Order: sequence, then structure tokens, then C-alpha cells
Amino acid sequence: MRRFDGPAPCKTGEVSPLKDFFNTGKFKALVALAVLLGGIMAWAGANGRLASAPEQILSAVLSPFQKGASAVSGGVGGLLDKYARIDSIIAENEALKEENWELQDKLVEYDRLKAENDAYKERDRLEDDSPEYTYVSAFVIGRDPLEQFGGFTIDLGTLDGVQQGDVVVSDQGYLVGRVLEAGPASSKVMTILQPGSYVACVVSRTRDTGNLNGSADYAADGRCVLENLSRDTLAQVGDQIITTGLGGEFPADIRVGTIEEILPEEGPAQGETAARAIDPQLLGVLLLLALAALVLLGLAALIRWIWRNRRRVRSLEEAFGEDVVRTPLRRAGLLARLRIRVYLVRYAGTPRAALLQLEQWGAGHHCRRQRQETPREYLTRLAEGPLGPLLGSSLRRRYDTLMGDVDRSLYGGLPPQLSREQVRDLLAAIRRGKAGSAA
Repeated sequence: MRRFDGPAPCKTGEVSPLKDFFNTGKFKALVALAVLLGGIMAWAGANGRLASAPEQILSAVLSPFQKGASAVSGGVGGLLDKYARIDSIIAENEALKEENWELQDKLVEYDRLKAENDAYKERDRLEDDSPEYTYVSAFVIGRDPLEQFGGFTIDLGTLDGVQQGDVVVSDQGYLVGRVLEAGPASSKVMTILQPGSYVACVVSRTRDTGNLNGSADYAADGRCVLENLSRDTLAQVGDQIITTGLGGEFPADIRVGTIEEILPEEGPAQGETAARAIDPQLLGVLLLLALAALVLLGLAALIRWIWRNRRRVRSLEEAFGEDVVRTPLRRAGLLARLRIRVYLVRYAGTPRAALLQLEQWGAGHHCRRQRQETPREYLTRLAEGPLGPLLGSSLRRRYDTLMGDVDRSLYGGLPPQLSREQVRDLLAAIRRGKAGSAA
């Protein structure tokens, strides 16, 4: 008995998968595509192009891919060609750079030669117009940005014959200024815009004379002021101004410029008195000068007093007798006390200076020297009185030697036995009140 396996019968209410496919959008798209292809085939058959239709369809489909492949192939080939020629491109670039630099150097040299040629032409023209002067061509090589009056530096110096005070003119023959400082290879020029650079000038048409001077108010515009013109001048705007040569600093007949504006003269009205205000800076300078003069006068008076009293101070050590030693400590005025102090500073450590210092010490301890006492008597009484507790054995021996030195200095003129350093140590120990501190 044979067994046949067939599809299981569908249950009631279930839908077949094939039926589901016919209801999908994919099936509908396939049907539309088939209808389209059928229409194209029918059109091709009607026009006799049925044989080439597949080829055209395939070409239309593959054309975008062919274009993309061609572009990729061309780009890769061009890239490989650039990498293959990179060395030659770099070498060509370097050669072009060198050529560019050479052309720039030639252009700079051409500009320099052209400027020099123009300057030489102008110099020849100026020499023809004024053969009595010597001209040299110079170029501006520097300007000070802080110079508000147009000062500059030229490339000629003393090695080229330029000297301080030489006149500087432009290539058109107009006055520029003078050489202020001349170095070996360069020079600094001060222009006529600088205040105080007076130039004697004359109006070419009317022959009215005046002084050309710089002004801080007009320097920024490159203009100067022609001062001291007469009130009845007939000068007008546009008249030429030339130098007169007066004073010898600037040659005559050098063009300076033209009149751009005529300003009315500023002055006091009739019946008024002109009073010029004092510049505050000038007043400050005058005060400083007065103060310096007072200080110098004070120093001169002090030096004069010291010089006049120097012999008196020096003579104290040579002729300082018993009465002279005593008197300044009793009835001395301010000047005498000052002389005593100067003497003690100058002759510190000498027997006579030590006598004065001990007498001052004793006066401060209620042991003044009497009028009839000799120096030795006073020093002995001082040692037996307030000074005794401060003197040890070693200081007492040195004190006795000092008394002998005082006698020899006042009456015998013999040299002392104690040095100045020993005397100063003894007096320092007495002032400190420490017995036996200077053994």
C-alpha cells in the first residue's frame, strides 16, 4: 500500500503564504517592472531597435559605474605622477626663488642708482646756479621719532668733508638747516623748524627783512615764523623768502619758502603797559640758582673762618701756657669753647689736651682747678679726690707718668713718655669709671 505525502489541508480561517506574496508591494513592483520592460521592448520592436535594446539598457545601467572607475583611475594616476615629479618640482621652486631674490636685489640697486643720479643732477644744477659754493650729495638714513622739529641723520661725515655748522639744502635748493653734530661717517642735522635757529631773511619782492625762527606751534605742519617784519610791510601771501647772508652762518640768496599767512602783530593797546609774564620754569631755575648761591656763600664763609683760625688752633699746642689752659674753661665764650673742642679733636692724646680733658672731668665732679694751682698740684689733688677710687695700680702709674709729661710739655718742651694711644686709653678708662681697665 503506497503512501502519498501531500500538503496538509488548510484549516478553516488560515491564509496561504503564496496568497500573501501576491498581496505584497514586492509583487506589485515586479509586475510594474515587467510591464515597463514589455513596453520598452514593444517600442524598440516598432522602431527597429529590438536587437540593440539590451545593449543600450546595459550601457545605461553601467554608465555611472564606468564614470566613477574612470575618475578614480585618473585621480590615482595624477597622484602617482605628482609623487614621481616632486623632486623636480622642488628644484624648480628653489630656482624660481633664487631668480626672484636676484630680481629684487636688482630692483633695489636700480632704485638706489636712480636716486643717486637724480641727486647728482640736482647738485650739478645747484653748482651751476651758485658756483661759489661746494656741494656734496647726501641721503637721509635716520629720523628720531621723538624729535618734533624734524631733525634727521645723513650718511656723510667728517671723512667726506662735512663739518659742524655746514648748511643743508634740499635737492630743489631750499634751505633745510645746519649740521649740528658731525661724526666720521654720519652727521646729525638741525632743521630750521627748531626754535632758536634764527636765519636772517628778506622778502624777495618787497625787500622787507626779518628773522626766520622755528615755532612749536607750526613745526608739525613744516612751517616757520618770519619775525620782526615792519608794520607797514607790503608782503603778500605767496611771496618768496630768501636768506640775506647776514651774520655769515647762512649764505645769501638761498630760498627758504613762501609766505602762507600774514598774522597781525600782537602788542599792547594805546595807553597800556606791556608786561611779560615770567615763565614758571625760568622762575624755578632762578630759585635754584639763588639757593645754590646761598649754600656756596655759607661754605665760603665757613672755609674763610677755618682758614683764619687755623694758625690759632695750631699755636695752642706750641704756646699753651698754664694760664691759657685754665682761662678757656672759666670765662670762655662760645667761640673760645669751639676752639677748645677743635683743639681736643686735633691734638687728642697729647699731654696738654689730656690736662684740658681732666680739668673738664674734675669740674663735672666738683673738683675745679684753683687759680693759683699748678697743673701738677691740680692733677695730684684730683687723684687724691674723686679720681682716686677709679685708678688701680697700673692706671696710677700711667697717671703719674702723664703728670710728668704735662710738666715737660709746659715748661721743658721735652717729648712725652706716653704715646697718644696710651693717653687716650687712660682717659677712656677714667670716663668709663672702671679702675684697672687699661693695664
